[in-house]
Amino acid sequence: MSGSSFVVELVGAVSGRPHKHFVRYSDASAHAIKAVQSGEADLANIYETPGINARVAVDLVVAGGAKLVGSKARQITPEEEHRAAEVDLRRDFPGTILKLLGLGKK
Repeated sequence: MSGSSFVVELVGAVSGRPHKHFVRYSDASAHAIKAVQSGEADLANIYETPGINARVAVDLVVAGGAKLVGSKARQITPEEEHRAAEVDLRRDFPGTILKLLGLGKK
């Protein structure tokens, strides 16, 4: 990937700067992972662009002329999954008990 640079586009970004330019893919990937895991963005797309001029690279991504080479989405932690299951259980506790007793809807 010599002669290439990379632009990370944050989708659902909280900040006003959804694009960031990198010379190395590994740096772009690390930024994308950090952004989605921290909640700064819902999704981070990584685009490959020719050359290393940041402004031109970002403009190419915005215009749709860059190649998508990776996406990073937020991973749900086991703790978050457990909390969501608890919320669901509390929401329909009577129905859950009836199902366990064989008296509720299946």
